[in-house]
This record gives sequence, structure tokens and C-alpha cells, in this order.
Amino acid sequence: MQHNPMLQSYEGLNSLQKVKGDFFYISDSDRIKDITPLSNLDSINGIFQIWDMDSLQNFSGLNGLKHVGADLSIFKNKHLISFNGLDSLSSVNGALRIYENDDLTNLLDLNSDLNVTGQIVIYDNPSLKECDASVVCEKLSSFPETVIINNNDDGCDGKEEVIEFCF
Repeated sequence: MQHNPMLQSYEGLNSLQKVKGDFFYISDSDRIKDITPLSNLDSINGIFQIWDMDSLQNFSGLNGLKHVGADLSIFKNKHLISFNGLDSLSSVNGALRIYENDDLTNLLDLNSDLNVTGQIVIYDNPSLKECDASVVCEKLSSFPETVIINNNDDGCDGKEEVIEFCF
């Protein structure tokens, strides 16, 4: 579901429970403010990316999503404020990448039991002050070499700052 600037709704996807392919992209649909038609989505077998969704403020509507089978990338969403709605997500079998989200202020809505098997990469989010979500702190404690954090707001401008808040 990418590059549909005239698309106004995801109505009709209410029964979608699983994405079995290698990737699922949601992008470049500036008129979409509400992704609640995806509320029954439980798992995505491959890569999941959400980018250039400038009207999206949070992830309400993805409350049922529990598993991403590869990388999860959230980037270039100008008005994304929080990760509210992804609180049921319990596993990402790949990297978690969060970058260039201008209005994102914190990651605290991520599930405290979220397991990310790959890297966690967080950069170029100018309003992001709070990166001390459980998943980030756990990864910094267990595998600090797999965490990249830079060029965010004070409090989340580098690994050292986040470690200070985590521990």
C-alpha cells in the first residue's frame, strides 16, 4: 500500500489478519489519518515499513499486531507523535529502525516485553527526547554494539545519554 497520494481510507481491509509475503509497506498516502481498518492485523511475515505518512500521528489501529518476521522501519513521518497503538507488538525478528520522524517525542508506548532480534537504530528525530523504552534499555544492557542512537533531541542524542536514563 504505497505511493497512493489520492487514497483516503484503508476501509475494506478490516478482515486482514496476516501478511504472508516478504514485505508490507504503508507509504506516501498523505490523506490517511486513520489506520484502524488494520485493527485485526496480527502478524507480518516479512519486512514492515511505514514511511511518508505525513498525516499519521500514532499507530492506533495496529493494536492487534504482535509479530513482525523481519525488519520494522518507521521513517519520514512528519507528524508522528508517538508509538501509541503498537503496544501489543511483542517480537521483531530483525532490526528496529526509527528515523527522520520530525514530531516524535518518545518511544515509551512500545511494549515493555518487545523482543528485537536485530539492531535498534534511532536517529535524526529532532523532537525525540525519551528513548529509554524497555526494549532499548534491554538491548543496551545485553548487546550495546547492536544499538545506534544519534542526532535526536537532548536526552536521546546518543547511547551515553540513553544509558544514563535507563540505568
